[in-house]
Amino acid sequence: MEQSRYPLVRRWTPEEHQQLLAMAAAGCRPDEIADALGRTEPAVRGRAHLHNIPLRLVTQKRKGP
Repeated sequence: MEQSRYPLVRRWTPEEHQQLLAMAAAGCRPDEIADALGRTEPAVRGRAHLHNIPLRLVTQKRKGP
């Protein structure tokens, strides 16, 4: 039996997908969405790209004074 190439990949639930849509529509940053969903930022970006969900372009957190 062949080992999965991505053994740690978690499937997206319909609830997670809806939360991604809602947060993206509200203008949340990809890193904020990732934190809320317990996923990595690349996972959020990949899912958004796959489903043509526009994300905010700002990725860097603002630096303090």
